[in-house]
Amino acid sequence: MTRSRARAPLDGVRTGAQAVTLAAPDPRAAARFYADWLGCRIVSAGADGVVLDAYGREVVLSRGPGAGHRRAPPGDQAALSLHVEMGRMESIWELDRRRDPTVPAPLLDARGLFVYVTLDPAGNAVALLARLPSLADDGLGGRVTKRLSRPDFD
Repeated sequence: MTRSRARAPLDGVRTGAQAVTLAAPDPRAAARFYADWLGCRIVSAGADGVVLDAYGREVVLSRGPGAGHRRAPPGDQAALSLHVEMGRMESIWELDRRRDPTVPAPLLDARGLFVYVTLDPAGNAVALLARLPSLADDGLGGRVTKRLSRPDFD
């Protein structure tokens, strides 16, 4: 049996904990969502699928029916989990709220991560995980307090 060139992007796809395959009726449309909104990089694309680099995890969007969720399920039922920056999570939540004002806000889980579940164009659930910015990121060098000068105490 010979392989067609259209299937080439799916050749050599890694499997395991760092690779996920999702079905999508239009893999290219789904790939645009992952690239434009989630910051993933398109590695290769063909007629039957698209391979993405999603922050070190390989995501393969293969032609198929997709999950078809109409509403996002709980985070533990998502097909894919991605660690993203808080700003990216908030942008996706705002996009989803424009379509449906009743979508729940990101929730803080027991690990101290905010979790928000969105749907890709094929209805696959994607759990976005974001940590709060650390104190070390606040410009104070990790200190909780900062000396304030007040003219009335000098």
